[in-house]
Amino acid sequence: MHRLLTIALLALPALARGQSGLFPTAPSAPWTCDATRRGDGYSNSTDGKAYYCDGSAWIDLGGAGSITPGVTGIAGCTNQFVIADGSSLINCATAFVADGSGAGNGVFTVRKTMSGASATSNFLSFVGTFPSTLTALTSGAILDFTGAGSSSQQIRGLVVNLNAGFTGGVGAYSLMGFNTTAGTRLLSASPLSGAGQSGVYGSAIATTTGTMMGVIGIGGGGDLSIGTYGAVGTAKDSATSIGAAGVVANTGATPIRIGGHFGFTMTNTFVESALHVDNGAVAAPIVVARDNGAALPITGATATWQIADGAWPQVGNGVLTNATMTAETQARGSGGLIHSYTWTNAQVAALAGTAGDITVATLPAKTQVRNAYVVITGQAAGPTTVTVSCGDAIGGTPFINYTVALDAKVAASTVYGDAVAERGTSLDVEFYYLPSYTATTLVTCHFISTGANLSTVTGSTGRVIIETALLP
Repeated sequence: MHRLLTIALLALPALARGQSGLFPTAPSAPWTCDATRRGDGYSNSTDGKAYYCDGSAWIDLGGAGSITPGVTGIAGCTNQFVIADGSSLINCATAFVADGSGAGNGVFTVRKTMSGASATSNFLSFVGTFPSTLTALTSGAILDFTGAGSSSQQIRGLVVNLNAGFTGGVGAYSLMGFNTTAGTRLLSASPLSGAGQSGVYGSAIATTTGTMMGVIGIGGGGDLSIGTYGAVGTAKDSATSIGAAGVVANTGATPIRIGGHFGFTMTNTFVESALHVDNGAVAAPIVVARDNGAALPITGATATWQIADGAWPQVGNGVLTNATMTAETQARGSGGLIHSYTWTNAQVAALAGTAGDITVATLPAKTQVRNAYVVITGQAAGPTTVTVSCGDAIGGTPFINYTVALDAKVAASTVYGDAVAERGTSLDVEFYYLPSYTATTLVTCHFISTGANLSTVTGSTGRVIIETALLP
């Protein structure tokens, strides 16, 4: 007892002086930690932890595995991961593995060095198994960032760079997505539903004046470069396979919907269509269809079909075999162009007097007129007689060289022009009338009434049908 009392008495002055050479035990901080006590310490008998004073606060030195930055060191652990090993001891290693294998758990691995000899030796790896029972949308990993401001700089949620260096003859991919789940959800009629299963799903949806693109593909520098490539390479009996599909469902007011655009430029004035193709300023075919890789025709027929530059179709199978002359236009699909125009009773009644003209259309230069028909769709009434004839001024007025003057008071669905007697002098026995090779030609229909003016006509409607071909 005398010895213990002596030790306690000797410790009191030191404790009062805050000497760091002693590490007293106390149920709480024995003094206030400030600049004068920097470096002092004590052992807390209540929580079993050791504390030291950093000049402003008491710092836990060892409780619950605490490590003080810049103070605590691990011998031999340089530029490595500090880990809690399988024995719950602090250690260091060149790889960090958090292993929680099993349903609803995962394995997180970070390595300092990649072996290059194993597909599972990665710098960073997340491997896990989803729970078998889900009650909410579940994601294996989420990176969630929020943009702010309007600076003139790009912002990117995730960047993966696979830099130059590898020159092997196998594939190199900066980002890959594999989906082997056998889900049963089907493709929906709505393109925004995310229905079905996919390897990569890209979405860019926001109300803005800018351009929104779900996925961008850019290729270049190769002997064959492809911006976006879609392929189906698995075998399944009676299944539908589509390499690429474009679907638009814009239900807004006056949309311009295009299922797919292909061309040499994106600076187009777009026209609503399921397929939009434009060669821009490039003198190349707009569309080429080939049977078994057949070449476009040059000196003879080939199994091809194209919409050539200038938008004229060419039927490759119809190309003639060249002789001495140089081919200029080959099998251009310009025959049998059908045009239809209608007149109303209001147009007929607006004509003054007992004769008047309603213009039909203007033919371009080099247009061959092959056929012309007049179809009565509404029976005229009022005057004693009402007749209609059609033609152009080249054949002489009053426009009777396509169809002669014929009764407009006949029953609806009467067709004129299907008999020689009903045809005008330009088309009565000839089906190759060429009004002009150098100038345009106006087609006109001429109406005549007897017994009353045309302004009294009622019920008169009709259709004018013209078949043409445009020569080279």
